[in-house]
Amino acid sequence: MSRLTFLIGCKIEKLEDKNSTVYYSSSSSKCFHREYVDCPQIEDPNNCPCKTIKFSSDGINQKIGVYCCNLNSETLMSSLECSNFSVNVTDVHIRNATIKSLNISEAIWKNLESLSITDGQINNIKGQFNNDIKISCLNLSNNALSKFDNYFIAQMNYLKNLDLSFNNISDLPTFSRSLTILDISGMSTIPCLEIKQALDRNESYTRRLSFRNKNTNICSAATDWTWFKAAEKISIEQLLPDISECPKGENWRCKCTFNHVFKVTPDYPAFRTFNVDCSNNNLTELPKKLPPYTINLVVSHNKIKKLDDIVTNPSYKYLIKFNADYNEISSINILDGSRFVDNFDSFSLRYNKLKSIPTHVLVPVTYKASNEVNGNVSLGGNEILCDCYAAKYLKDWFEVNIPDGDEVNCSNSIDRVIDLDIMKMCKFDDESSDYVYCIIAIEMILLIIILSKLLFDYWYYKKNRKLPWFSRIMPKTRFDWLFEFYL
Repeated sequence: MSRLTFLIGCKIEKLEDKNSTVYYSSSSSKCFHREYVDCPQIEDPNNCPCKTIKFSSDGINQKIGVYCCNLNSETLMSSLECSNFSVNVTDVHIRNATIKSLNISEAIWKNLESLSITDGQINNIKGQFNNDIKISCLNLSNNALSKFDNYFIAQMNYLKNLDLSFNNISDLPTFSRSLTILDISGMSTIPCLEIKQALDRNESYTRRLSFRNKNTNICSAATDWTWFKAAEKISIEQLLPDISECPKGENWRCKCTFNHVFKVTPDYPAFRTFNVDCSNNNLTELPKKLPPYTINLVVSHNKIKKLDDIVTNPSYKYLIKFNADYNEISSINILDGSRFVDNFDSFSLRYNKLKSIPTHVLVPVTYKASNEVNGNVSLGGNEILCDCYAAKYLKDWFEVNIPDGDEVNCSNSIDRVIDLDIMKMCKFDDESSDYVYCIIAIEMILLIIILSKLLFDYWYYKKNRKLPWFSRIMPKTRFDWLFEFYL
């Protein structure tokens, strides 16, 4: 959490986009539904708890519906039969049914267009609707439903409207491709991540999906507080805007997933953070636009060459995890002194084309004294130019800061960086220092000779009152008068 503190105190931006591919709608056809006051009046226990209703949904064509109340597992099938249930019945509403396990594989539902089983007690839905089922509207609301087959509606080719509101479910079923309207309001037991993943399973059709009662569609998100973890309730309206801002192009599309909600205090707005996965998209540059508060970006297995956007692009402001393995990045110098270096949690550039690894670039300002990185760095698979610097400094720095440093090889030898021999790599420098020492020694000898000659001349002059022959024939300089005066 300490590496996320840079998020705290920032102004919360409203996440919205008018061009969102996921839109919301409240105007759609409803399932066949009758109120409680319309339940069949049962004065005799032998009377049928179901009744046939003739109605017209469009004002022209007449349809036949069946309305039942207060059924249970034992009376379900017999009650439908006593209402003269036939292939002509297109709509059914069953209210206040107590059924421990409802088997939906029965052929009795085959010709229905609308099926509503509401306001009852159904613990489990067993089986799957077949692909020849014609039901276009399915309402299972307010039943305390908690379990079902994950694929129970997956094969319903005609299903357009699904109502699962006011139940106890914690997972979403696999949607039918024809589904366009979904109501999961009145529940806070479904994790936000589960909703997002359900939509991501097939984005090509879920982008047509409309959420009914969008303001009361609530999901649960794990919330990281500065001192403890809790749960944050978020409406679908707040959750889904990131879909429209998820990076995409003509022939590629990234995957954006909901991450966590971060809060400082109960009164401070929450930060909804996101993960973005753009791997295997044949990208030549980093995405230009990321969802608000993107903290994790994966762009592995592409053809990216530069990291400039991490420093210059405002949408990378909150990035703390970056993975660009298997790309063509040759330099990280652009990151020197950047916000990312000061705050990153993980940074991976495995199997790129780095020619050198300047350690100061990856060390934040506050860590300069210790020369340590701020988070986890992975650089294995790169081949750098090895020299005396690499043998003296980079080798030891790898052992402290780079977990996969043993996978970094030399491009100019067969050695790994951690195996470099200082004596071997720095041999040329040692020979150069030997020449310098020789020159210094020669200069010292010459200085001693000159001083000795000067002392000899002084001694000779004092004794003979004249200079030695060699000194007398030497041409005089402008400073000789000083020595003559002294002598």
